[in-house]
Amino acid sequence: MLKKLVPVFCLLLIVGTLLACGSTTDTTNTPTSNTKSTSTSSNAQTQPTQPVKGDASNVTLGQPLVNFEARYGKYKQVGAGDYLFNNGAVTVMTTSSTDNQSMAILYSPSDNGWSSIDVAATSCRAFLPSDAKYNRTSAGTDGDTQRIYISQSASKMFSASEFLDEKGNVTTPGTIAIVYSPDPADASRVISCSIQVGAEGN
Repeated sequence: MLKKLVPVFCLLLIVGTLLACGSTTDTTNTPTSNTKSTSTSSNAQTQPTQPVKGDASNVTLGQPLVNFEARYGKYKQVGAGDYLFNNGAVTVMTTSSTDNQSMAILYSPSDNGWSSIDVAATSCRAFLPSDAKYNRTSAGTDGDTQRIYISQSASKMFSASEFLDEKGNVTTPGTIAIVYSPDPADASRVISCSIQVGAEGN
């Protein structure tokens, strides 16, 4: 009888040993759980990118640089107070005295420009303050044509000495201009426009 039980006992011993090995294997795998926990903790400490706190709906003359960044994305600074947006289609020029306030906006959306001043005006007027009123049209330099406007809101954004007429004299506060520059290859076309404080000299 004892001899018959020996094989059974051996079988139980082998099964028990295998189960013990399985238990040992599970124990050695336990640190994997700790590794995941550490990774989760590290990710929790990553701070999300903060959105630009500007008004993307208002990128008119006199508005702060942060508004243009909110609309067009990150800029490339190319000089003191000069910032390129949208791959150079929009250039914003600021002055330190106005705390990064836009004093001029150069707009040139493509190499083709526009077929005429009237066509260009449709796009360029979007950069004028909403209260800007047309005043007159005059010649600028190098074949430029400028349309002069008066804006009461602009008169409060800049000092009176910033508002100059075509002769460089201080003029009505709030005087701003859109200067249309002709295409060198075809003077009937407009290659860019500049929305600026004061008139361009002639």
